[in-house]
Amino acid sequence: MGDFKKDGADIIFTGKYMEIYVNEFYFDKDVAEIIGDHFRTLGVVNFRTFADVDGKHPMKLHTLNIPTMITTYPSGGYEIKTLDLVGNGEERYYVLKYYNTDKLCASELAANPANFKSFFEILLAGKLPNTLPYKSILEIWNKNFYLNNINFDIPDNVKELIIFKIYRWKKDPSIPFGVALAKNPNISQYEYITLGPRDITRMDSAYAGFSFEDFDSSVIAGINTTKSGRKEVYSPIEPILKA
Repeated sequence: MGDFKKDGADIIFTGKYMEIYVNEFYFDKDVAEIIGDHFRTLGVVNFRTFADVDGKHPMKLHTLNIPTMITTYPSGGYEIKTLDLVGNGEERYYVLKYYNTDKLCASELAANPANFKSFFEILLAGKLPNTLPYKSILEIWNKNFYLNNINFDIPDNVKELIIFKIYRWKKDPSIPFGVALAKNPNISQYEYITLGPRDITRMDSAYAGFSFEDFDSSVIAGINTTKSGRKEVYSPIEPILKA
């Protein structure tokens, strides 16, 4: 991006005005926090620059791709807004406000195994920004391993399976996006939605979904699955419930 430069040990914003959008979920999960006049957050967030200091004439929405924890310094403070950034519905964001010469973050980041956990929690919840192309998710996850000196012997096919479960085709969430993409490689890499563990379980198996506390939603999902004739994933709890 042309709006940043390295200045000694820092990465500096060089444009007129910028907003970074930190999903409120990051704060709920302690993956972001306010520390005095600055913020600590997972560095996979949306941002947008503007043509003037008044926040007018917004440029294209981009994704900051630093899959570890960063400390960032918006001199304009922040406000909380409800926004629909990518057309997938409104969510609440902490909008961080930057002006020329503000420090985005340090140019070198300390490795910390806790940062691996923070990234994984957001990935597993399906809360990474939807502006990331599907093909980049595994690469970003592996970058998180590298940045934090994590050497778990986890094959890429295991990681791919987790991503496969979380990312679903926008037109039919019962279908993993990887399946839709394999059938039609020409569809957009952004034509997905993400599901959290509860929704994945409810989608794949009504019986397993009953184990979550949101019983009513699981019942409704089970009825809809039965009506559509879609085959469910077998759950070992089924024989007990049917006895």
